[in-house]
Amino acid sequence: MNIYIAIILTSICWGGWPVLARLSNIDSSVSAPIILTFSVIPTLYYYLMYSSTSMSDTVSLSTMTYLIPAAIMLGVGMVTYSIVLTSSAIDLSTSVPIVSAGVLIVTVIGSVVFFGDNIDLRKILGLIALFAGVFLLRP
Repeated sequence: MNIYIAIILTSICWGGWPVLARLSNIDSSVSAPIILTFSVIPTLYYYLMYSSTSMSDTVSLSTMTYLIPAAIMLGVGMVTYSIVLTSSAIDLSTSVPIVSAGVLIVTVIGSVVFFGDNIDLRKILGLIALFAGVFLLRP
């Protein structure tokens, strides 16, 4: 898949599913498990259609020490995100951008710490802009 198509599709899907989740008008204790369960379908489809290796060839005990905590973090994040989405305590147009900025901040810091990504003036200014955006959006 072309990287730009993937970026656009990701933006549409990740930007759209919170709106649909809130439109469902049900509590996060119901919506989170449903969303998580059905999100497995496109993941498995992608693996089955596009993976050139079998899972047993690529998954080892050392990789599982990263994948299991990653899956737990994803699950906890989805549950807490569903709680944020269904809460009437904060506008959706406020909560989603704040969470999204937080995700970006954590990813940039993690990439610098764990992968040695460059931290240049452009990234520093971007992080400052994200922090400023969160400050301006706060309820």
